Amino acid sequence: VRTVRKTLFDYGTDSPYFSRACQTLFSYVRDLDNALSEQPWVAGQTFSIADCGALPYVIRLQHMGLASLWSGGRLPGVERWFAAAQRLPAYE
Repeated sequence: VRTVRKTLFDYGTDSPYFSRACQTLFSYVRDLDNALSEQPWVAGQTFSIADCGALPYVIRLQHMGLASLWSGGRLPGVERWFAAAQRLPAYE
């Protein structure tokens, strides 16, 4: 793990681990969309700690300029869920 992190830090997007890390994140977002296709929140009908666990990953992708992964109807469950989470009073 330490070697992977050091390589990513030293070489950034040129790291041999970068592509795999991106694939893992993209897979996570697709899995999240599948879960959200049948319910409004990650674990069911109400916002829960499961949503709190997923939000940092999606927020980080947004900060990296990768919201296009789910926006524009590409992943409608994630798009709807993220918009709903951002409307919560605790989101700030």
